[in-house]
Amino acid sequence: MANKKAAEETGTDVVQYTGTDISEYAPIAIGMDKIAEIIRENLGERGLTVSDLVRIKMPSGGMQAFEIGDDVVKEVTGIIVRLAEGRSYWERAMDDPDGESGAPPDCSSVDRKTGAGPLVESGILNGDCATCPFNRYGTRGRGKACKEFYEIFILPPEELFPMKLRVSPASLKKVDSFMARLSSKMLLKQHLVVTLGLDRASNRDGQDYSVLTLKPAETDGLRIRGIRGDHRPALDSYVTGMQPGLIQQAWQPRDDDAIEG
Repeated sequence: MANKKAAEETGTDVVQYTGTDISEYAPIAIGMDKIAEIIRENLGERGLTVSDLVRIKMPSGGMQAFEIGDDVVKEVTGIIVRLAEGRSYWERAMDDPDGESGAPPDCSSVDRKTGAGPLVESGILNGDCATCPFNRYGTRGRGKACKEFYEIFILPPEELFPMKLRVSPASLKKVDSFMARLSSKMLLKQHLVVTLGLDRASNRDGQDYSVLTLKPAETDGLRIRGIRGDHRPALDSYVTGMQPGLIQQAWQPRDDDAIEG
């Protein structure tokens, strides 16, 4: 990752660009037109879908490394090009022998505000997440029966497509705090290279669990170093152009119920 001032000569003037150089990232290296051409040639009319993306898996038991396929890595560095949110509720717990791990949830939401699914269609639930009885702590263990999550889509260098990371309920506040910090600095999420990592925490029963960490990949003292200004329009174009393929389904494949604080 370059960490320098870039200069571009325009006639007799020199325009100084300060910030992170991301020349190795696809939106800068080849541009959105070429990316779209590759998607058309290789994926045809169906285009790119969320299920095509490589998944980053958060560990359990307080482990401090991500799983990406057969690889185990302590950190993931890239650009967040989308942050999706949602909820999923299954009537049967994961350890219920009659439960189906691959079954869709009985209620789900893509905005954490309005639920949909069999329980809403039948009138058992009214679809209002704020007043839902399953959106309360203690309805499944110490946690909520309806699981909240974020889905982070992070574009690594020298890759055309982002990877996806489902953020567990225990880490939601970490994401919220980081995004609030970026907003305070007047930075869009796609205008910063970030590093994702993991910390270990313990609940009141002494059980360890993993918590996501987010930090700027580059800083200048106490100042966050954003992406170079001349690179930002290309990233904005990438985010806009890729959105149709990154719209998540109304629910996520079920993971083991994570230990939380």
